[in-house]
Amino acid sequence: MTVNARAPSLAGAGLRTWVEEIAGILAILAERRGTDFRDYRRETCARGVLWRLEATGSATLAEYRLRLANDAREVDCLLNALVIPCSGFFRDPAVYAALAQVVVPALVEAARDAGVVRAWSAGIASGEEPWSLAMLLSTACHQRGGVVFDLLATDVSQRSIDLARVGEYAATAVADVPDALRARFLLTSGDQVRIADALRAHVRFARHDVMGPTLAPPEAVVASFRLISFRNVLIYFDRRLQQKALERMMSVLEPGGALVLGLVETLPPRLDRMFEPFPGVDPALHIYRRVDR
Repeated sequence: MTVNARAPSLAGAGLRTWVEEIAGILAILAERRGTDFRDYRRETCARGVLWRLEATGSATLAEYRLRLANDAREVDCLLNALVIPCSGFFRDPAVYAALAQVVVPALVEAARDAGVVRAWSAGIASGEEPWSLAMLLSTACHQRGGVVFDLLATDVSQRSIDLARVGEYAATAVADVPDALRARFLLTSGDQVRIADALRAHVRFARHDVMGPTLAPPEAVVASFRLISFRNVLIYFDRRLQQKALERMMSVLEPGGALVLGLVETLPPRLDRMFEPFPGVDPALHIYRRVDR
């Protein structure tokens, strides 16, 4: 997931009026679509709102707020302006190398008695990340035998979920997929590729706000996971919301399970003692193992 950064400047807007109007606009979005952006970074949300203000020809924030209150389609446009797909297959190669060589095999081995590895990919944008993780999980399960995987992929945007579920991409988008995985999991037709059905059977998609009223979406088989990918989402939260989001993630991550954050994201100090760098992995990759101290 990423938040749209294209918008007019905030220069010249009265701070008090700006804060009140933006808060009112985001309140409408929360009421109509159940997604509350009021704790996201103020400047980031404002850019998305002002982009839609300009796109609709509204003269002021107050005028745009009135339009939003009376136009259901614009509510969806604003949601999509705040959260737009931004992803890629095997994005950050060093991270995926560590997942493929160390983390995923270790998690699959630890799940041998249970017979299943449950994973959650949150903030999936257009789906490349969960499909990449699914390829690694499927490969490790196949190599060890006796273990299957179940991957839940979620995003706050229904448009992102719809795109990801289709699982069809331009052939140029899969350039970073290793050849062996491409041959096994991707079907090529002209300049398009499609995720193979064998992989689709293990991946489920659901719209879900990680900061919403439910900790995990109802589509989750169980509310505990051995692997959680939560990459490049925290950067759009303020520090308080980052803390809350990670506390929620920790509560559904099994002891010994792995949490994967973005390369520029860090654990808040209060949670640092609950995690350690995953053994055998460069700490700079921000792949953590949950520990009980």
